[in-house]
Amino acid sequence: GFPLFFGPGWEGPFFWLGAGMPIMMIAMYVLAVLIAWALVQYPMKKNMMPGMSNKQISKMAFITTALSMLAVSLGMMTTSWYMLMDKIPMMPKEDDVLWFASMWLASFIGFLIAWPINWL
Repeated sequence: GFPLFFGPGWEGPFFWLGAGMPIMMIAMYVLAVLIAWALVQYPMKKNMMPGMSNKQISKMAFITTALSMLAVSLGMMTTSWYMLMDKIPMMPKEDDVLWFASMWLASFIGFLIAWPINWL
């Protein structure tokens, strides 16, 4: 499993912050936002809005990327947890059809949730 990072003060409601899964989920979100912002959103908005300053474009692209990735992540991670931990009686392996279907459904739900936000 994932390593656990617990210090002496990590008891009570903040116990989950030291578990490997939340650390991995937060790291994936931050990395995805930074990559999508730098490689997709900023260059695209710079092309579409040549009259704006780089600072304004950078801020607008970052907010758009962060909100979109937040919506996708919440949709995907919630659906995959719901399917894999609650609805399927035992954890399927990667070559099982149930695992593939759960991941496909999670990706599709993430897409549907982020779709309206991408139009803002």
